[in-house]
Amino acid sequence: MFIIKRAVLATALLLAACTNGVPGDFHTTGKRIAILSFAGHQLNALENVKPDQKTLAAAFEKYHSAKAMWESTVTDKDFEISPMRTWKHDISDWGMDAFFVSKAATILESTHEIVPFEWDPADYAEQGTYGFWTDKEKEEVGEIVRRQKGFAAANDIDAYVVILPGTRELTAWDRQSFGVGLTRSFYIESFKDDLPMVDKFYVHALYYIAIIDGRTLKFIAGQPTLEEDLFEDRFRGSPGKTVDAAYWAANYADISPEQKTKIEALLRELISSSMPAALKHLGMAP
Repeated sequence: MFIIKRAVLATALLLAACTNGVPGDFHTTGKRIAILSFAGHQLNALENVKPDQKTLAAAFEKYHSAKAMWESTVTDKDFEISPMRTWKHDISDWGMDAFFVSKAATILESTHEIVPFEWDPADYAEQGTYGFWTDKEKEEVGEIVRRQKGFAAANDIDAYVVILPGTRELTAWDRQSFGVGLTRSFYIESFKDDLPMVDKFYVHALYYIAIIDGRTLKFIAGQPTLEEDLFEDRFRGSPGKTVDAAYWAANYADISPEQKTKIEALLRELISSSMPAALKHLGMAP
């Protein structure tokens, strides 16, 4: 594949950005936990549109002007003028945030007391927190909890588990896929022929988990969630799966009932398969 994803580096950076887990006794002492999710109320789509023929021809000529294949200077930068299309749409009626919460609760309820908490999933709409890099980002998570309706009635909660939409470069050009959604991108398989191009499609459930102190609202730990399965059979990836064109829609209005069922089922599968390891890595689950 010609356009090489930089996801190996991105994975390393995300792991480096993770904080240490919660204190060692946290998952054994029956803490009172409230769980909030802001990751599932919006379906997000990104498409890297195929470049025009002039751009392709220039890259093709540049490649073949090199004396040897390894001397070619063609990179994904040659395609940065490729248009990017995005769309997003509210999917609160899919119940994805409730599913995030129920999945986390199922994992944590054996060692913690799960406390009901009233919150608005649509309250947070930023394009990802990029792994809690700064103190400001960490403080913002606590503020998200503070402004929820349930906070005023909260009683003796030890910690909040806050699930946020995440970002990841799934294709190229530093273009970030976001939250739960769909991604489509073109790829050049080889320069041997007349620039054979293929489209690839992904369904993804990108999310971060933050642990917030229930009394001070201070950030305790955070984890960009990664999938245990190999991404494209090469390295550990984010929760996502390569799918066929039957999952893609150019606009939300174009999603058929059958597509909705398929997309929703796959998103739930991705959340279910990635959540246990993420909570264990944070020290919240044994």
